[in-house]
Amino acid sequence: HLALAERMALRSTSRSMGRIGMAVAALMAATATSIGVGIMVASFRVSVSDWLDHLLRADLYVSQSFEGRAPPVIGREISDALSSRADVFALSKVRRAIVASEQGEIRVTAYELPPAARKGFLFLHGDAERVWSRWREGDVAIVSEPFAYRHELQVGDAVRLNTPSGPVAFEVAGVYSDYGSDQGALAVSLARFRRHWRDARVHGLGVYPSAGTDHHVLKTEIERLLAQTTNLSVWSNAELKAQSLAVFDRTFTITEVLTVFATLIAALGVFNAMMALHLERERK
Repeated sequence: HLALAERMALRSTSRSMGRIGMAVAALMAATATSIGVGIMVASFRVSVSDWLDHLLRADLYVSQSFEGRAPPVIGREISDALSSRADVFALSKVRRAIVASEQGEIRVTAYELPPAARKGFLFLHGDAERVWSRWREGDVAIVSEPFAYRHELQVGDAVRLNTPSGPVAFEVAGVYSDYGSDQGALAVSLARFRRHWRDARVHGLGVYPSAGTDHHVLKTEIERLLAQTTNLSVWSNAELKAQSLAVFDRTFTITEVLTVFATLIAALGVFNAMMALHLERERK
């Protein structure tokens, strides 16, 4: 048989369940949400990290800060100076632009890619060998998965871009995986971009050192070469990845704060319910 104190405690608990039940349920829901969001963000971060490992093929990167419509500042003289070095095996080049089209303004990225850099693209739709065989000579484009989803595009469709010489239709030859933008992007070859837009400048370079080259020494040499050029930085592969993940972490900081607040508010609700029961017993 239960003692009197135990029976009174059980009876009091059963009577109070209606008062604290909602607070306890809220605390459980907040805790479960916090755990679920944490697992989701951690999983997404691992996916982004793996994507960066696959995408960043060069050992060193020369880049300028790109904010909105900032014009490119890297001309042929810089890329020629780097490509002529014996300790540089190859260069990749990237040019970004906001281009008007039938779908509105589109973020266009133009690439000049050596074979090593092409391996960084993971195609979800389209044949990679066919894409690269037509890359330089044809008006073909590859689009990121978010871009294809937003504009309902498939391989074989066409996107008309407004160029200085008039509208040009670019055939979608492939859809690739990308976490760089939720708006998505359309990519063309730098050779076709120069042909239609008549501008040889670029926003960034990927440097592939020759075999046996000390990357730290090469980075110092490139920094010395660019000492007189403003707005340009030299990043190692690891530094660029760390910077990208730091941006990712800052983006999701607010999510962590909100889950902490939700848990604290639910815990405070349980505490207030318990305090109300205690004060009620004190009055009796």
